Amino acid sequence: MIKNFFFKILKPMTIILLIFTLLFAAYLIFIQSFIQSWGATEDELNMPLLCDNKDIPYSSTRSITINKPANEIWKWIVQIGPDRAGFYSYTFIEKLFGYEVRHVDKIVPEYQSMSTKRFIPRSSNEGWQVTAVDPGRAFVLENWGAFVLKPIDENTTRLIIRTHGRKNQNIKDLIKNIIIEASHFIMERRMMIGIKELAEAGGNVSIPSKGDYIWFYGIIISFFSIIVLSLINQSISGILATGIFSLIWILSVFFIIPQPLFVISLLLIIASYTFLKTNNSIIS
Repeated sequence: MIKNFFFKILKPMTIILLIFTLLFAAYLIFIQSFIQSWGATEDELNMPLLCDNKDIPYSSTRSITINKPANEIWKWIVQIGPDRAGFYSYTFIEKLFGYEVRHVDKIVPEYQSMSTKRFIPRSSNEGWQVTAVDPGRAFVLENWGAFVLKPIDENTTRLIIRTHGRKNQNIKDLIKNIIIEASHFIMERRMMIGIKELAEAGGNVSIPSKGDYIWFYGIIISFFSIIVLSLINQSISGILATGIFSLIWILSVFFIIPQPLFVISLLLIIASYTFLKTNNSIIS
């Protein structure tokens, strides 16, 4: 009886551990290099930027094309910060972590200054000091990185964000930095897309949108659905299906531009598979 009890506990725990190991391996092998260079060209990855320092290696260079002149985009990026226009990202996620943020969808004249005297708060005791400014083109936030505008032509600009690196001293630092890197990418990607949307539309864009809410909570629900599936169906086919769903899940989070349609489709597939397997078990 005791043996059966431990078997019933250890087997699902082992499956869940295997799922997390699979996700961790997929992140290191396929995803990390992708998110560290999201949207960036080879030239942008290698070009020197304002924040470069040989003693502080950078961990990522991300870029996005915005169909507006650099001087128009500058008006939006100097407004970032909870004390100004927010971060044009997932404000509802930021609030979950206790950050007091807001979203302003227009150019505000009193928010247009940017100098090394500015400190951008993140929480009550933390934030980013502006350490360098190239007016109209770039600024650097200590412990974040450089925000750079690279004009392509009169109406097209590349927004480049280069993030400062973090050193791994041990396995604990590695896991911690991976969690920070992954979550930072999700937030920064939405911020870059948000800046693009606002600049190209001239403001009056709802960020986050209803689709953002659907995408985020769909990702959370689908993840826990995979965990539940691993507990319900512990056959070989069930474990294989769980592994496949796990890979699809992590790839959808990082590789695909956040779209509610995809995550809803993933949820429907997992729910349908779980329903069919559960019914088959009952019939059997």
